[in-house]
Amino acid sequence: MKLFNELKRRNVIRVATAYLIVGWLLVQVLGLATDSFEAPNWVMKLAITLIVIGFFISLVISWAYELTPEGIKRDKDVNRDDSITHHTAKKLDIITIVALIAVGSLVIWQQFSPTGNDVTTINEVQNITNAAFVDQSDPSSTKMDNPINPEINNKSIAVLPFINRSSSEDDQFFADGIQDDLLTKLSKIHEMKVISRTSVMEYRDTTKKIPDIAKELGVANILEGGVQRAGSHIRVNAQLIHAETDEHLWAETYDRELNVDNVFAIQTEITVAIANALEATLTTDEKNQINKPLTDNLMAWEAYNKGLALGSSNVETFKAQIRLFNSAIDLDPNFSAAYAQRSIAEMALYWWGENTDEQKQRAWLSIEKSRAIDDNSAHLFAAEAYYYYWGFRAYSKALDSVNKALAIAPNLVDAFDVKGYILRRMGRFEESIQATDIATSLNPRSTYALLENAETLVNMLRFDEAEEYIQRIEKIKPNNIDVTIIKGLLLYSRDGDIEGALKQYLRNSEFATGSAINAWWSLLAGGQMEQAIEFAKTSKNFASAGFNYSSNDHMTGLSYFLNGETAKANPYLLDSVKKLEMKLIDSGDDKNLLAALCQAYAALGDKNNADVNCRKVLKLNNDAYDYPWDLLKVIESYAMLNEKSKALDLLHRLLESKVRPSENELKLNPFLKKLHAEPEFDVLAKRIGSGELIIDSHTP
Repeated sequence: MKLFNELKRRNVIRVATAYLIVGWLLVQVLGLATDSFEAPNWVMKLAITLIVIGFFISLVISWAYELTPEGIKRDKDVNRDDSITHHTAKKLDIITIVALIAVGSLVIWQQFSPTGNDVTTINEVQNITNAAFVDQSDPSSTKMDNPINPEINNKSIAVLPFINRSSSEDDQFFADGIQDDLLTKLSKIHEMKVISRTSVMEYRDTTKKIPDIAKELGVANILEGGVQRAGSHIRVNAQLIHAETDEHLWAETYDRELNVDNVFAIQTEITVAIANALEATLTTDEKNQINKPLTDNLMAWEAYNKGLALGSSNVETFKAQIRLFNSAIDLDPNFSAAYAQRSIAEMALYWWGENTDEQKQRAWLSIEKSRAIDDNSAHLFAAEAYYYYWGFRAYSKALDSVNKALAIAPNLVDAFDVKGYILRRMGRFEESIQATDIATSLNPRSTYALLENAETLVNMLRFDEAEEYIQRIEKIKPNNIDVTIIKGLLLYSRDGDIEGALKQYLRNSEFATGSAINAWWSLLAGGQMEQAIEFAKTSKNFASAGFNYSSNDHMTGLSYFLNGETAKANPYLLDSVKKLEMKLIDSGDDKNLLAALCQAYAALGDKNNADVNCRKVLKLNNDAYDYPWDLLKVIESYAMLNEKSKALDLLHRLLESKVRPSENELKLNPFLKKLHAEPEFDVLAKRIGSGELIIDSHTP
């Protein structure tokens, strides 16, 4: 009690109260100032740090010193009878009351002041001034012209990562979520070109200038912004810049109470303002899609965005995504987009992971839940596309769904990606390359679509075009390890360079299943049998299921077989057969599993079972891109069984496909050694490698 009375006498409590109120006011004013003058994020952080340090200094000074008519003196040197702390207290009370009035006025202004385009900012004043000097009668002088890069769409935009202006680093997810939803809304405007999130995220905290960023992304306009979440309030600032002229086309600061309705309202207002600034006309359908809220639960929205932020890189990522989408759904059972994204993650896990019917069933239930809540969303139709594509290889249905998604969101890069893959599997290769090129234009800093087109072109034996894509990839990411598999394919297929190809595959064999399989294959083709056997036994990156069956047992058994060690091969091959038969019980007649069974039985010398499974492979295949490689596995199996006439007869079918192995691939194939001495094989290998095309009914 004595301490409290002493604190009151020395005005420590009054100083603390006054300082906190005035400090809060200063933070608000500084926030407005940094937004208006586009100050870097560190300015606000430094100011807050100094204010906090000043608070403790003020407490120490008020305790140890006293203000007297003669100036500041140490408290112990002031006679109690001469003390004027009561007068100082009255002054502090007046300061506190005035500050409280200011606080109240600011709160009222934030709640009831106009937002959106009703508030004129410093940047808008600048725009009005600039407009006064534009000759309106001269079309070439309008603000949207792009004379240096006329091929760039003047209604194209990249939304850079929003700056987290809050003191908590955890709020970065919140800022990223606002940026991501803004991109989603903008992507639904047909007149605009919107760069995807993947490509813009590398510009977080960049020192590059706006024109340089715009040039790299191929856009005319850049949107910058920042988000500050403080207690029950949120502030979002954004500015639209025409990169060529560095002109601010539009800018705004939004101060709102923090709730999910206001978050979505701000995103919608920014979207509409950008469309207006870029003179993009919004249709009624576009307005309805833009105004459609994702959820009414802020925590569900954050869990959903965390799931999206994980990306789609591996099986563990898919599982983590499913957990986060489940959290979002638990918080909001009416979250349509979360159900759709959960379905896509389930199907990704099916395609790249375990291939069980239960996964497909869970994915379909999620689609049905999403449809029941919102039956006309890009998320829903994208989920359907992946379900039909990855689950059933029902390519026509998948294409129909992806086109519905693009009708709603014409800038949805994932939809163009999957459209390219679907068209490729339908044998519509030129259309596939075109769709994947569009995906690249919307995601110019990603090399994934470029890699896919490079692979397609290698398999179409269009090597020069494939090399151009490789050069583009290396220009974007000089140290991109994923390109090694395509470089290896090119060296092997075009040049017959086994050693060069092997070096490329080994660079990524620890991370990519495709590289691991190709490295093992190159060891076999180069006659390095002991190394191939050891690699087959020890590699940790053979996929047990998914797009291409392989396992250590399977590859080891085939390696021993090719080395003439059948006694050593058989136990591994029998184990492989057992596992494959069990998997077929769970997944039905999967062509990849059947092709592997065909090979295993052939290596075991079991002609009947090999023939049964080989026939099933050819009967089931409706995939124009996989068909030549599945056909080649069947040919290899018959060659292993020394069924040369069957193998050569089937080899003719490769002439019917636009994608096929090259002459080098056929002549280096270790499984076809028994055919190499046949004159017909040499002739066929040359014809197939020349690109000669025969139209027939065998090819899907």
